Amino acid sequence: MLDMTATIAAVSTAPGLGGRAIVRLTGPEAIALAAGVFVADGVPLGRRRGFTATAGTVATGELSLPARAYVFVAPHSYTRQPLVELHVPGHPIAADMVLGALLARGARAAAPGEFTQRAFLSGRIDLSAAEAVADLIAATTDAQLRMARANASGALARLCRAWTEPIAAALADVEASIDMAAEQLDLTAPAALADDLAVLAARMEKAAAEAARPTAPEQIPTVALAGRPNAGKSSLLNALTGLDRAIVSATAGTTRDVLAAPMRLGRGECLLMDLAGLMTDAAGIDREAGAAAGEALAAADLVLWVVDIAGQDPPPARAAGRSGGSDLLVAAKADLLDAAAVDARRRGLEARTGLEALAVSAVSGEGLDALRDRLERRLQSLPGRPQSPYAMHDAQRRAVGEAAGALERAAALLRPLEHLSDRAEWVAVELRAALAALGMLTGEAVGEAILARIFSRFCIGK
Repeated sequence: MLDMTATIAAVSTAPGLGGRAIVRLTGPEAIALAAGVFVADGVPLGRRRGFTATAGTVATGELSLPARAYVFVAPHSYTRQPLVELHVPGHPIAADMVLGALLARGARAAAPGEFTQRAFLSGRIDLSAAEAVADLIAATTDAQLRMARANASGALARLCRAWTEPIAAALADVEASIDMAAEQLDLTAPAALADDLAVLAARMEKAAAEAARPTAPEQIPTVALAGRPNAGKSSLLNALTGLDRAIVSATAGTTRDVLAAPMRLGRGECLLMDLAGLMTDAAGIDREAGAAAGEALAAADLVLWVVDIAGQDPPPARAAGRSGGSDLLVAAKADLLDAAAVDARRRGLEARTGLEALAVSAVSGEGLDALRDRLERRLQSLPGRPQSPYAMHDAQRRAVGEAAGALERAAALLRPLEHLSDRAEWVAVELRAALAALGMLTGEAVGEAILARIFSRFCIGK
């Protein structure tokens, strides 16, 4: 079991140079140990009230540095123990010296994730929120960051409580029927309780199926820019992403590889891919580029078929009906024609392909906002694209599945009964199994070995 009586310390900022480095310590002697290396300007650190920032100097015996100390008193800190952060100039040597001075005075070096583990063990957060802290650290996309923040603020815990409360109520009725078995008094009709449990099980399975995976790269939808050579795909990639990712040239065939860049879409994002121009008579390296483009095209969640509206090029033959109308036709270079000509040619493209066409210009910016808006809505409506505001790791999904399975077994036991007391003991066993499985999400039913595995994913100092 984790020793909560020791005072632990660690550097909590990432390795390398920065504006400042943070050394964090928590435990019963945190404030006293911090006061041993930090000389406050004015009132000593040990006499400061909590939630204060104190200017002063850190003296380790080897160097003296300007610093600030942030004091958080128990039980209102992250760990519900006294907690101090010492902020010093951001050189890793300075942070290591401060940490060394604290360890020499009696602090213990923190294990990976031990600060968050203490927050969990003290009841400050539940296990789903604790795991979300690690997901926040590991997030590489806006979508992953939003889901991790939602879980850290309790989204998954609230969902779990919404499941456990009716299960606990059902278990109370079932156990009461055991006590009143001789009278055969049912607080709840078996068939009605079976229906309620089956509906709840279905909701749980649906939630687990729709939940995103916290750090899965496949959660980022991919959008391909496809079209003939020199249709304006590379210019469109740069304009939509705000990056000079692709080389733009009037010479056709500039793009040979599949170029990719992240694109922000309101509260979401996608990976925008610029493909080599599609040609029917390619040879040599152009054929290889076409093959790579074809593979990316097949794997894309959505395709923007780019057509040079000024050149009156026909859209590629594959544009019509590739994904049942989810794709969009982009009439590029609209700045080269007057509005009437652009509208007439855009409507002609829609008639030929059956796809919605938007006129845009990478030069003037015309139509780009409308394209972003339409693209965001199309991606949100794609089948199989998770819309859940929370995420679940595979172990959490399995726990929800186990709980739902227990409820389904309980419902099957209840359906043929005339009286709840006839098989109440067996039903109670399944309901307790469901609650125990859900306890794996919140940490109410998790052993030390599982906790050690979970918190080993964390950085030291978190």
